[in-house]
Amino acid sequence: MQQAQYDDSMYGLRMDGSLRQPMGRVKMQSRSHMSNPRGVEGGVSRSRGMGHNHKGTSHHSRQIRVTGKPVSKLGHSVTSHQGNMRGGKGANKRGDPSGEGGRVFAPGNPVEDEVSAGVSIPPETPLSEYKDKLYQLSQEQNGCRYLQQKVDAKGAEACTQILEEVQPRLVQLMMDPFGNYLFQKLLEHVTPVQRMDMLNQVRNHLVQAALNLHGTRSVQKFIEVCGGSNGKRTPDLEQLNVLVECLSPFVTKLSMDTNGNHVVQRCLQHMPVDIVQFVYDAAIKDVLVITRHRHGCCVFQRCIDAANEKQRRALVTQVVNNAIQLMQDPFGNYVVQYVLDNSKKQEADALIMQLLGMLAQLSMQKFSSNVVEKCLLAAPAHVKEPMIKELANPETMRNLLHDQFANYVVQRALQVADDEQGMHLVASIRPHIADLGQFNPSCARRVTSRVIKRFPNLAKDPVFAAFWQNEGAV
Repeated sequence: MQQAQYDDSMYGLRMDGSLRQPMGRVKMQSRSHMSNPRGVEGGVSRSRGMGHNHKGTSHHSRQIRVTGKPVSKLGHSVTSHQGNMRGGKGANKRGDPSGEGGRVFAPGNPVEDEVSAGVSIPPETPLSEYKDKLYQLSQEQNGCRYLQQKVDAKGAEACTQILEEVQPRLVQLMMDPFGNYLFQKLLEHVTPVQRMDMLNQVRNHLVQAALNLHGTRSVQKFIEVCGGSNGKRTPDLEQLNVLVECLSPFVTKLSMDTNGNHVVQRCLQHMPVDIVQFVYDAAIKDVLVITRHRHGCCVFQRCIDAANEKQRRALVTQVVNNAIQLMQDPFGNYVVQYVLDNSKKQEADALIMQLLGMLAQLSMQKFSSNVVEKCLLAAPAHVKEPMIKELANPETMRNLLHDQFANYVVQRALQVADDEQGMHLVASIRPHIADLGQFNPSCARRVTSRVIKRFPNLAKDPVFAAFWQNEGAV
């Protein structure tokens, strides 16, 4: 790779700090070992003897580059704009409307001087000093912190001043990495009328914001504040109805989104039960879609937690009716197990009864085998009996013992069975234990250990004794 490099004599500084015209030749030397550590497109060259950023001139654009934009010695893009030559630590790295890299501020702009340089603004500084610059200020870390401090200190007065400038850009503000914190702070301190104005301004973009990494916090704060913040204030039904109108068509989509699912959960936490019914309607309608998704299955479980009796019964019924499909799913099986743990006895029994006739098949699958084990533990005696009878079928026992998942179901059945049921299982296991020992000795030892711990007198049985002794030797 050819790297352009200047002699020290090529560039010099005038007394006013600007650059002289280059004098001398460009040396070309091979630097094949050099790379572009910053990942700048095409890489850049650096001139020797230029350790400072030079303001007040556009001559710096003569710096030789292979491709890409002019850069400073620190490797940052240099904007050719009079009075704005920042490139080092503390520079404003946010995009500007011109698309040239950093935001360009006019010379003497207090936002440029105090915020972009990484300097905190004293809280006592009046907002009037930043008139017409508050939106820019809200998009910088220090500026946003200053504005939040003013809202806390001045309350309604500061809110009014800030809203006058940022109101047309509330949509951008609520999804900005820094601005969303100011948006949330405003929601906590504005009057109900101002909050309604803010809601009307962004209502057509609420779903977009809910799916956004930063915007989701703003939407959650809307729900929290309008819903009464857990009893801190009276719920604003008018504003809640607007939120429901905007969000209700997209509950399923939000429930399955990394950011959006938190908005749905916040609805369950802060909206009155009668108003949040739209979430339950979507969960019941799209139960097989929501429960079989990584985030959706968590939302469905939170629905069960927050539901009243009527809503809870409707959700559980859907799970019971679709239990076979759900328990075979990587995420749906967790919903089935949650219902088993948190439902009434009659509902759990109805769910377990769905498994009868399919136990062997379900026991040999990775996810459903976990559910089968939990059902064996939770089943009452009158349900457990037909389950163990089905598992002890001699025609299917060999396949169960040789399966990497089902053998654990057989061991669990031995653990929970009564004596009569247990001996029925042992009678089905015994003809296959020697064959199992040839193909999977460790599994044979585990099953034998479970049999003998359940029925110690079988330690003298010659079939089980061999594997029991081997297991003891290990």
